[in-house]
Amino acid sequence: RTHDQRVRSGEPSVMHDLTPAQFNTMIAIRDLEETSVKELAEHMHVSPPSASTMVDRLVEMGMLVREQSRVDRREVRIRHSEKGHARLCVFEQEFFETIGGLLEKVGPDDATRWCAVYDKIYDIIQAEDTASYTIAKKANTND
Repeated sequence: RTHDQRVRSGEPSVMHDLTPAQFNTMIAIRDLEETSVKELAEHMHVSPPSASTMVDRLVEMGMLVREQSRVDRREVRIRHSEKGHARLCVFEQEFFETIGGLLEKVGPDDATRWCAVYDKIYDIIQAEDTASYTIAKKANTND
């Protein structure tokens, strides 16, 4: 909502030109640091062609850089460009300031409960992702 208010008021938002999928790709690459399209696709649970298309668009926008691997010249590695890294840092700062302001308004007791619920949700998602990965891996080894 805060992002939408900024855009409607004419205040520039550092990520206004990214789709949610592009934004998620930027976050995934931040988490992975430097990665390949295959690793990115696995991390995001999408097909390699989908990840490649997203990377292509973000490279065109100047948000990502493709480089030849220093270890294996046949492999292409993907990382944030200086522009992409800077914009993501500013966005995250804005996001955390917004969340911090909301948590101050709800007070310490509710903020603590909210964090506990968030931690439980995160643990559930991680467990489900691990279970899905294990099932998929078993299915691939049985082929």
